[in-house]
Amino acid sequence: MIIAPFNYPFQLVFEPLIGAIAAGNTAIIKPSELTPNVARVIKRLINETFDCNYIEVIEGGIEKRKR
Repeated sequence: MIIAPFNYPFQLVFEPLIGAIAAGNTAIIKPSELTPNVARVIKRLINETFDCNYIEVIEGGIEKRKR
């Protein structure tokens, strides 16, 4: 699981993701809820590029994840 902070949201998502892909692993990405626009862009890029069975992006804060 890759949990991205609000600072450097692209770099700190894609650097570990590259390692996961190179090793043949699946990944779950959780962008910071403090950067919703960046989270939407990351989700769009990932969904357009990868199969959802291999890489998934989870958006939102704690209230959304509890559902």
